[in-house]
Amino acid sequence: RLTRYNCLISCTTLVVHGATGAGKIPTVKEYTMAESTTFERICDIIRDNGGTADMELTPETKLADAGLDSLATVEAVIACEDEFDIEIETDSNPETVGEFVELVESLMEN
Repeated sequence: RLTRYNCLISCTTLVVHGATGAGKIPTVKEYTMAESTTFERICDIIRDNGGTADMELTPETKLADAGLDSLATVEAVIACEDEFDIEIETDSNPETVGEFVELVESLMEN
């Protein structure tokens, strides 16, 4: 289970290296910077911290249903802060993926 991204960034490509679990072969996901939306990047962070690599996430998916317990939620928040260079208030409490994305996008605008 990943708790952090190991990223290599070039001008046009973001390559995220991750492990799919103990004893499994590491996977590499490649996104063109233009194609990687905030929603997709946050979903990847949620999947990595929730241990739900194969789960289809929608804006309506509850974070708890995505495998985020209280510790995994904190890890996902920290990973989003690092990924998007933002600071999320401790009293913020999004319940769904969509609410989490809206929160991050609103902080990125400021």
